[in-house]
Amino acid sequence: GDFNPLESEIIRVNGEEIRRRGGTIPTNGNVFFSIYQAMVGGGENPYFKDYPQDFFDLVIIDECHRGGAGNDSNWRAVLDHFSGAAHLGLTATPKRTDNIDTYNYFGEPKYTYSLRDGIEDGFLTPFKVKKINTTLDKYVHGSGDVVLEGELEKEEYEKGDMNRVIVIPEREEALVRIMLREIDQKQKTIVFCMNEAHAAMIRDYINKHKKSDDANYCVRVTASEGAIGDQWLRVFRDNEKTIPTILTTSQK
Repeated sequence: GDFNPLESEIIRVNGEEIRRRGGTIPTNGNVFFSIYQAMVGGGENPYFKDYPQDFFDLVIIDECHRGGAGNDSNWRAVLDHFSGAAHLGLTATPKRTDNIDTYNYFGEPKYTYSLRDGIEDGFLTPFKVKKINTTLDKYVHGSGDVVLEGELEKEEYEKGDMNRVIVIPEREEALVRIMLREIDQKQKTIVFCMNEAHAAMIRDYINKHKKSDDANYCVRVTASEGAIGDQWLRVFRDNEKTIPTILTTSQK
Protein backbone atom coordinates (compact mmCIF):
# COMPACT_ATOMS: atom_id res chain seq x y z
CA GLY A 1 0.00 0.00 0.00
CA ASP A 2 2.81 2.43 0.82
CA PHE A 3 4.26 1.92 -2.66
CA ASN A 4 1.03 2.77 -4.51
CA PRO A 5 2.45 5.96 -6.12
CA LEU A 6 4.80 3.64 -8.04
CA GLU A 7 2.00 1.29 -9.04
CA SER A 8 2.96 1.10 -12.72
CA GLU A 9 6.48 0.01 -11.77
CA ILE A 10 5.53 -2.53 -9.08
CA ILE A 11 5.59 -6.25 -9.86
CA ARG A 12 4.45 -9.07 -7.60
CA VAL A 13 6.25 -12.36 -8.21
CA ASN A 14 3.35 -14.77 -7.72
CA GLY A 15 3.76 -18.50 -8.34
CA GLU A 16 0.15 -18.99 -9.39
CA GLU A 17 0.39 -16.13 -11.88
CA ILE A 18 3.67 -17.48 -13.30
CA ARG A 19 2.12 -20.90 -13.84
CA ARG A 20 -0.83 -19.26 -15.58
CA ARG A 21 1.65 -17.58 -17.92
CA GLY A 22 3.29 -20.87 -18.80
CA GLY A 23 6.21 -20.47 -16.42
CA THR A 24 7.28 -17.03 -17.67
CA ILE A 25 8.64 -14.82 -14.90
CA PRO A 26 7.77 -11.10 -14.77
CA THR A 27 10.65 -8.72 -15.51
CA ASN A 28 9.11 -5.40 -16.62
CA GLY A 29 9.23 -3.47 -13.36
CA ASN A 30 11.54 -1.62 -11.00
CA VAL A 31 10.23 -2.79 -7.62
CA PHE A 32 9.45 -6.50 -7.16
CA PHE A 33 7.61 -8.03 -4.21
CA SER A 34 7.71 -11.74 -3.45
CA ILE A 35 8.01 -14.39 -0.76
CA TYR A 36 10.60 -17.14 -0.64
CA GLN A 37 8.01 -19.82 -1.38
CA ALA A 38 7.03 -18.16 -4.66
CA MET A 39 10.66 -17.69 -5.71
CA VAL A 40 11.55 -21.37 -5.21
CA GLY A 41 8.44 -22.58 -7.05
CA GLY A 42 8.69 -24.30 -10.40
CA GLY A 43 9.82 -27.75 -9.26
CA GLU A 44 13.30 -28.77 -10.38
CA ASN A 45 13.77 -25.39 -12.09
CA PRO A 46 12.96 -22.77 -9.42
CA TYR A 47 11.69 -19.46 -10.73
CA PHE A 48 14.42 -17.37 -9.11
CA LYS A 49 17.03 -19.00 -11.34
CA ASP A 50 15.30 -17.53 -14.40
CA TYR A 51 16.47 -14.11 -13.24
CA PRO A 52 20.10 -13.25 -14.05
CA GLN A 53 22.24 -13.14 -10.92
CA ASP A 54 22.78 -9.40 -11.40
CA PHE A 55 19.11 -8.62 -12.14
CA PHE A 56 18.50 -6.86 -8.82
CA ASP A 57 20.57 -4.02 -7.38
CA LEU A 58 19.06 -4.26 -3.91
CA VAL A 59 17.34 -7.16 -2.11
CA ILE A 60 15.34 -6.19 1.00
CA ILE A 61 14.48 -9.10 3.30
CA ASP A 62 11.67 -8.17 5.65
CA GLU A 63 11.32 -10.23 8.85
CA CYS A 64 14.86 -11.37 8.11
CA HIS A 65 15.10 -13.37 11.35
CA ARG A 66 12.67 -15.90 9.86
CA GLY A 67 14.10 -16.41 6.41
CA GLY A 68 17.07 -17.61 4.46
CA ALA A 69 20.05 -16.37 6.45
CA GLY A 70 20.83 -19.80 7.91
CA ASN A 71 23.23 -22.05 6.02
CA ASP A 72 20.72 -24.91 6.18
CA SER A 73 17.67 -22.80 5.36
CA ASN A 74 15.34 -23.93 2.59
CA TRP A 75 15.47 -20.39 1.18
CA ARG A 76 19.21 -19.67 1.42
CA ALA A 77 19.68 -20.52 -2.27
CA VAL A 78 17.58 -17.47 -3.21
CA LEU A 79 19.89 -15.09 -1.37
CA ASP A 80 22.98 -16.85 -2.70
CA HIS A 81 21.72 -16.54 -6.28
CA PHE A 82 21.37 -12.77 -5.95
CA SER A 83 24.62 -12.36 -4.02
CA GLY A 84 25.74 -9.57 -6.38
CA ALA A 85 23.02 -7.27 -4.98
CA ALA A 86 23.19 -5.40 -1.69
CA HIS A 87 21.18 -7.31 0.93
CA LEU A 88 19.27 -5.30 3.54
CA GLY A 89 17.68 -7.23 6.40
CA LEU A 90 14.81 -5.76 8.44
CA THR A 91 13.53 -7.18 11.72
CA ALA A 92 11.57 -6.00 14.73
CA THR A 93 12.79 -8.89 16.90
CA PRO A 94 16.61 -8.67 16.89
CA LYS A 95 17.22 -11.20 19.68
CA ARG A 96 20.77 -12.43 19.31
CA THR A 97 20.22 -15.74 21.07
CA ASP A 98 17.32 -16.64 18.78
CA ASN A 99 18.80 -15.22 15.58
CA ILE A 100 22.42 -16.33 15.50
CA ASP A 101 22.22 -17.10 11.77
CA THR A 102 20.75 -13.66 11.10
CA TYR A 103 23.72 -11.86 12.66
CA ASN A 104 26.22 -14.22 11.07
CA TYR A 105 24.77 -13.43 7.66
CA PHE A 106 23.98 -9.71 7.87
CA GLY A 107 26.59 -8.63 10.39
CA GLU A 108 26.10 -5.88 12.97
CA PRO A 109 23.04 -3.61 12.54
CA LYS A 110 23.64 -0.54 10.36
CA TYR A 111 20.73 1.28 11.99
CA THR A 112 18.67 0.65 15.09
CA TYR A 113 15.35 2.28 15.99
CA SER A 114 14.45 1.25 19.52
CA LEU A 115 11.08 0.49 21.02
CA ARG A 116 11.51 3.43 23.38
CA ASP A 117 12.24 5.77 20.44
CA GLY A 118 9.13 4.53 18.63
CA ILE A 119 6.95 5.18 21.68
CA GLU A 120 8.43 8.61 22.35
CA ASP A 121 8.03 9.60 18.68
CA GLY A 122 4.37 8.58 18.72
CA PHE A 123 4.58 5.68 16.27
CA LEU A 124 4.15 2.91 18.85
CA THR A 125 1.87 2.46 21.83
CA PRO A 126 3.26 1.95 25.34
CA PHE A 127 2.13 -1.33 26.81
CA LYS A 128 1.96 -3.40 29.94
CA VAL A 129 2.22 -7.18 30.12
CA LYS A 130 -0.47 -8.96 32.11
CA LYS A 131 0.12 -12.68 32.56
CA ILE A 132 -2.85 -14.99 33.05
CA ASN A 133 -2.53 -18.45 34.56
CA THR A 134 -5.23 -21.09 34.52
CA THR A 135 -5.79 -24.41 36.26
CA LEU A 136 -5.18 -26.09 32.90
CA ASP A 137 -1.70 -24.80 32.15
CA LYS A 138 -0.57 -28.36 32.82
CA TYR A 139 -2.65 -31.33 31.69
CA VAL A 140 -2.31 -34.94 32.77
CA HIS A 141 -4.51 -37.36 30.90
CA GLY A 142 -7.01 -39.10 33.12
CA SER A 143 -8.98 -42.29 32.60
CA GLY A 144 -12.25 -40.38 32.31
CA ASP A 145 -10.99 -37.91 29.69
CA VAL A 146 -12.16 -38.29 26.11
CA VAL A 147 -9.90 -37.65 23.10
CA LEU A 148 -12.12 -36.14 20.40
CA GLU A 149 -9.59 -36.27 17.58
CA GLY A 150 -6.07 -37.62 17.00
CA GLU A 151 -3.93 -39.57 19.46
CA LEU A 152 -2.14 -38.63 22.66
CA GLU A 153 1.63 -38.49 22.23
CA LYS A 154 2.28 -38.53 25.99
CA GLU A 155 0.41 -38.52 29.28
CA GLU A 156 1.48 -35.09 30.56
CA TYR A 157 1.44 -31.77 28.69
CA GLU A 158 2.96 -28.43 29.71
CA LYS A 159 1.81 -24.88 28.91
CA GLY A 160 4.14 -24.75 25.89
CA ASP A 161 2.32 -27.74 24.37
CA MET A 162 -1.04 -25.99 24.34
CA ASN A 163 -2.32 -25.42 20.79
CA ARG A 164 0.92 -26.86 19.43
CA VAL A 165 0.45 -30.55 20.09
CA ILE A 166 -2.74 -30.58 22.16
CA VAL A 167 -5.91 -28.48 22.00
CA ILE A 168 -8.33 -28.18 24.93
CA PRO A 169 -11.25 -26.05 23.71
CA GLU A 170 -12.59 -25.44 27.22
CA ARG A 171 -9.27 -23.88 28.23
CA GLU A 172 -9.30 -21.54 25.23
CA GLU A 173 -12.89 -20.51 25.90
CA ALA A 174 -12.03 -19.76 29.52
CA LEU A 175 -9.08 -17.59 28.43
CA VAL A 176 -11.32 -15.69 26.01
CA ARG A 177 -13.81 -14.95 28.78
CA ILE A 178 -10.98 -13.69 31.01
CA MET A 179 -9.62 -11.51 28.20
CA LEU A 180 -13.02 -9.97 27.47
CA ARG A 181 -13.40 -9.19 31.17
CA GLU A 182 -10.01 -7.47 31.31
CA ILE A 183 -10.19 -5.31 28.16
CA ASP A 184 -12.38 -2.42 27.03
CA GLN A 185 -14.49 -4.27 24.48
CA LYS A 186 -15.03 -1.07 22.47
CA GLN A 187 -11.31 -0.63 21.81
CA LYS A 188 -9.68 -2.22 18.77
CA THR A 189 -7.72 -5.33 19.66
CA ILE A 190 -5.54 -7.89 17.88
CA VAL A 191 -5.28 -11.43 19.24
CA PHE A 192 -2.19 -13.30 18.05
CA CYS A 193 -2.90 -17.04 17.91
CA MET A 194 -0.81 -20.18 17.56
CA ASN A 195 -2.05 -21.11 14.07
CA GLU A 196 -4.95 -20.51 11.70
CA ALA A 197 -7.18 -23.14 13.30
CA HIS A 198 -6.55 -21.59 16.71
CA ALA A 199 -7.39 -18.14 15.29
CA ALA A 200 -10.72 -19.47 14.02
CA MET A 201 -11.51 -21.04 17.39
CA ILE A 202 -10.70 -17.85 19.32
CA ARG A 203 -12.74 -15.75 16.87
CA ASP A 204 -15.76 -17.96 17.46
CA TYR A 205 -15.41 -17.85 21.25
CA ILE A 206 -15.00 -14.07 21.24
CA ASN A 207 -18.16 -13.68 19.17
CA LYS A 208 -19.95 -16.09 21.49
CA HIS A 209 -19.14 -14.10 24.65
CA LYS A 210 -18.90 -10.50 23.36
CA LYS A 211 -21.18 -7.71 24.55
CA SER A 212 -21.66 -6.37 21.02
CA ASP A 213 -24.56 -7.64 18.92
CA ASP A 214 -22.68 -7.12 15.63
CA ALA A 215 -21.93 -10.40 13.83
CA ASN A 216 -18.64 -9.01 12.52
CA TYR A 217 -17.39 -7.77 15.90
CA CYS A 218 -14.49 -10.24 15.71
CA VAL A 219 -13.09 -11.61 12.44
CA ARG A 220 -10.14 -13.78 11.49
CA VAL A 221 -7.41 -12.30 9.29
CA THR A 222 -5.02 -15.04 8.17
CA ALA A 223 -3.42 -16.12 4.90
CA SER A 224 -6.19 -18.56 3.99
CA GLU A 225 -8.85 -15.85 4.37
CA GLY A 226 -7.42 -14.32 1.18
CA ALA A 227 -9.08 -11.21 -0.22
CA ILE A 228 -11.82 -11.27 2.42
CA GLY A 229 -9.26 -11.13 5.22
CA ASP A 230 -7.35 -8.34 3.48
CA GLN A 231 -10.57 -6.35 3.16
CA TRP A 232 -11.30 -6.80 6.87
CA LEU A 233 -7.78 -5.63 7.64
CA ARG A 234 -8.25 -2.47 5.56
CA VAL A 235 -11.50 -1.69 7.36
CA PHE A 236 -9.95 -2.42 10.75
CA ARG A 237 -7.11 0.04 10.05
CA ASP A 238 -9.62 2.84 9.39
CA ASN A 239 -9.92 4.82 12.62
CA GLU A 240 -13.35 6.06 11.58
CA LYS A 241 -14.77 2.53 11.59
CA THR A 242 -15.46 0.53 14.75
CA ILE A 243 -16.39 -2.86 13.21
CA PRO A 244 -14.58 -5.21 13.20
CA THR A 245 -13.32 -4.37 16.67
CA ILE A 246 -11.19 -7.46 17.28
CA LEU A 247 -9.03 -9.40 14.83
CA THR A 248 -7.62 -12.86 15.45
CA THR A 249 -4.55 -13.69 13.39
CA SER A 250 -1.55 -15.97 13.11
CA GLN A 251 1.77 -15.51 11.29
CA LYS A 252 0.44 -12.90 8.84
